[in-house]
Amino acid sequence: MNRWPTPRSWCRSRRRVARCRDRRGSPWFLDRRGSTGSNPGNYTVSTDRFVETTCVVESGETVQVTLDTTSGYGITGRVLGPDGVAVEGATITLSRFGQWQEGFDVARSGEGGSYVVDGVGIGTHVGASKSGFAASRMRFVFAGRGEPRNDIDLELRPSGGAIAGRVLDAIGAPLADARIVVDADGIAYETRDDGTSHLNVFERFAWSAADGTFFVDGLIAGSHKVVVRLPGFEPFVATSETRPGETTKLEASLRHGAILVGSVRKPDGTPAAAVAVTAGRDATFSESSTALSADDGSFRLDSLPAGPVVVFANDPTHGAARVEFEAISGVEQRVDLELELVPRIAGRVEDEFGQALAGARLDARRVGDRGVVGSTSTASDGTFRIPCGSETAVDLDVSWAGSFLQPALRVRDVRVGDDAVVIRVPSRSRPSARIVGRIVDAQGPVVGAEVLILAADGPQGTLVISDADGSFRSPRLTPASYHLQVRGTAYAVSTISKIVVDVDATLDVGTIRLGPGGSLRVRLQRPAELRDARPSVWLERADDGHSVFVDLNDDVGTASKIAPGRYLVSVGDEDVRARSAMVEIHDDQETEVDLVLERAATTVHFVVRAPTIDAETIRVKIDDGEGRRVHSGSSWRSGRTDLFEHRIGLMPGAHRVSIVGPQAMTAVREFEVAAGVDELTVDLTLP
Repeated sequence: MNRWPTPRSWCRSRRRVARCRDRRGSPWFLDRRGSTGSNPGNYTVSTDRFVETTCVVESGETVQVTLDTTSGYGITGRVLGPDGVAVEGATITLSRFGQWQEGFDVARSGEGGSYVVDGVGIGTHVGASKSGFAASRMRFVFAGRGEPRNDIDLELRPSGGAIAGRVLDAIGAPLADARIVVDADGIAYETRDDGTSHLNVFERFAWSAADGTFFVDGLIAGSHKVVVRLPGFEPFVATSETRPGETTKLEASLRHGAILVGSVRKPDGTPAAAVAVTAGRDATFSESSTALSADDGSFRLDSLPAGPVVVFANDPTHGAARVEFEAISGVEQRVDLELELVPRIAGRVEDEFGQALAGARLDARRVGDRGVVGSTSTASDGTFRIPCGSETAVDLDVSWAGSFLQPALRVRDVRVGDDAVVIRVPSRSRPSARIVGRIVDAQGPVVGAEVLILAADGPQGTLVISDADGSFRSPRLTPASYHLQVRGTAYAVSTISKIVVDVDATLDVGTIRLGPGGSLRVRLQRPAELRDARPSVWLERADDGHSVFVDLNDDVGTASKIAPGRYLVSVGDEDVRARSAMVEIHDDQETEVDLVLERAATTVHFVVRAPTIDAETIRVKIDDGEGRRVHSGSSWRSGRTDLFEHRIGLMPGAHRVSIVGPQAMTAVREFEVAAGVDELTVDLTLP
């Protein structure tokens, strides 16, 4: 296995700075002119594995920083070709944001395609590339510091084709050093067979040579957005189609870009320095330009596209500004920006003893649909300012630094505009618990199984990978309730629900056995008048409510790799239904069931008020008058924070509905569906 001998360092502020080393091997950082001096300001210093720290550079001062590369986690795995054969000599790249040009080459695969990357500081994307192949998809990896390594296999893809071309100016002269971005602004995730996802589309970069030529190979077959940028010229944008084994030609003719000058002023009219000003077309990053305002508030942006352009500036203290104007190629125009204070909430986060909590994360969420409207982290003194857009009140989720799951605290209905909010977070909510276990199949330990740990009361989750002996170990978790989902390419998804971990505890869930699972085939029979109905079909496991959705095609629904157990098969929507059926699923067996679709006599609208819970979903179970389960499903939070709504079609007769929330909260109500009633509303309240 090949690896770089030591992590390399780099430095960034609002623009990237080059790196070199002195005789002792210590890194120095250069500005664009090659000077060892850096502009005063705030900087982040990071290794190529994203172990990082921050510092402040003062004029005339030399700042020393220390990076602890021994405290990160490691990634191991193999590089495979499209045929599954190990590939030696592939380059392993880490990318924080899943964009290839924002990554670092950190290792090469050795014998057997194996590779090792040590000292990774944070969650990152990892991918592999080699000439003759299209680059692998990028897998996201995360583990706590000092945690066991993740075994990640990277599969190179067949080379689809290449793009070759020239960059010219308006009179046909070649242009050197233009930056060519393939799949610009394109980030797309793809779901794997085992239900996990990886980054399928990411940006690739090249630069034009002295004669203006460029060449990008190893591209998957298909359509690619290409953006060409060169200082002084407007962005060139085109779409190129690549085909297997072929090279697509592209000629990029650049015109002189529009130029924008102006100033940024605070709400009181004084100059606003060091404010980022961005201008571009259609809010696309690849076609935009950014500059920092000077001490007198002035700024200059060039290389802008002609036509409608949006200019905006944002400062966390003094507010934001946004202006639209019509840019003209090669012409300098002026736009002055006046910052307006954005509605915000400010304050301080403390522990229960009044000590400041630095690095705590705050997410401001809309009251109702829980959408995030602003995020920030607390400063060293625990203070924060968080923009809230046009909201009048928000919910604040507060999480400990480094915690990616349950919020430590949720504060309801915080008034936007309050600048003196004090939030005290209880110490027991600090991430201190762990979940461990072991994954096996009929042959022994399962290596590389993905264990998804989900917060029981929300959508947050984290992923860990089983080691060589099948064991797994979570990062530190906030004491709370969780669900586990264990996935492997050749196995059914295994789930464990309602795992409760306490302060400083390590909970061993024992041995989890994976199997191939069974399959289900559902055949729907329907009368002619319902031929246009498009009902949903799903399974819900009887013991824990785990759901499996069934793909329906021409009235035949199929699902595979279903974990063994008893499941309720449900069919329906607001207008049609079929009587539910209980089925048994067994490994390596297909279960068949026939269901008759019928028009629902009444649409029942369940309105569930739950003012005291933070869960995003609740479970809805409906039995008929004879105690037979006729429906089982989940309901998501509606537009109001304390309200859940659920609609389903039912037939006349007596029914009983059970609503199940977190911590086994239950509301039960019996109701009658009368013949001839088109719609019925049933109200319930979870305590």
